[in-house]
Amino acid sequence: ILRDNCLNAYVGAHIFQLRYRSCQTRVWCAIGLYHSANEPYRSDYVRKVYLKYQLIQSNSRFLNWYRALATYHASTGNWTIKQAGAVHATTTNE
Repeated sequence: ILRDNCLNAYVGAHIFQLRYRSCQTRVWCAIGLYHSANEPYRSDYVRKVYLKYQLIQSNSRFLNWYRALATYHASTGNWTIKQAGAVHATTTNE
């Protein structure tokens, strides 16, 4: 898993999905549980992620660059991700 970036991302997303369900769709709860079930590690991780999130949200140049890399198609539930001249399609629905 550590050497396969795609598999690593899928496993991480699956773990997050399980935490999200156990938190009854509360995102910040799921983010904390993704990292640890124990305090203070859980709250510290949530704080760090939230600070990074705020930094990203305030950086319009980064957001515009990121939006240029991926397009979400709500009608199909698919993302089209453009990377290094290649286009990869991934499905977000089960």
